[in-house]
Amino acid sequence: MIVVKLGGSVITDKSKPLSFNEDVSRRLADEILSTGLKDVILVHGGGSFGHYIASTYGLNKVVKPISQATPGLLETHMSMRRLTDRLVSVFSSKGLRIYPISASSIMVARRGRIDSIYLEPIKLSFKIGLIPLLHGDVVFDYEDGFSIVSGDQVAVRLALEFKAHKVIFVVDVDGVYDRDPRSEGASLIRELKIEFLEEIFPVYSGSIDVTGGMISKLREASILIEKGIEVYIINGLKPGRLYRAIMGFDVEGTRLIGG
Repeated sequence: MIVVKLGGSVITDKSKPLSFNEDVSRRLADEILSTGLKDVILVHGGGSFGHYIASTYGLNKVVKPISQATPGLLETHMSMRRLTDRLVSVFSSKGLRIYPISASSIMVARRGRIDSIYLEPIKLSFKIGLIPLLHGDVVFDYEDGFSIVSGDQVAVRLALEFKAHKVIFVVDVDGVYDRDPRSEGASLIRELKIEFLEEIFPVYSGSIDVTGGMISKLREASILIEKGIEVYIINGLKPGRLYRAIMGFDVEGTRLIGG
């Protein structure tokens, strides 16, 4: 079992609201298909769809708990569904037997963390040869009314539940750097021990979206490393890298390892 998290910065253009990267998505579909992999779970992020709407309504700043849902909850969820629909259309046209499953329909959170999850729809989708596609979502929360659960958190929880041997985070940079990737002299970290994660966080402190950006991704990934699950962060904008990561070939990117 492999879990692939398709970052919103790859399948959308974050600089343009509601902008879908169709060409990139088509290529990623080709790469996934060409692996021949059957046991795979796909999860996608919000990018210029979910993050844009959630930020517009300030959902990440709403004082909780709340007694009534706000228009932003529905708008954010529907925005994510629209992005999912675009992905499903592209992936299906390429021959992937994809099937969308909303996280909010099978998961409930508690104070922002996934608390309970109903796995049967995913298990049954595998039985008939489908590839489940989930996404970060606005989910109901036992204590806070609602929570924004990132695609990273969804991917990690599913990897744990299905005992995946590998999780691949597909982002718009080559991996994790020792300093701001835009600065001169920045170096890609090919292997990153989880014991040094705290030292990396300042590099990304100024680039946080509504679900935490790279810092959140690394924190979620550390949970997997502690369970012995392989974690890779690779650039989905570079052709062939997702294919190589899935197949276990050497690939430029960052591999997270235990201490």
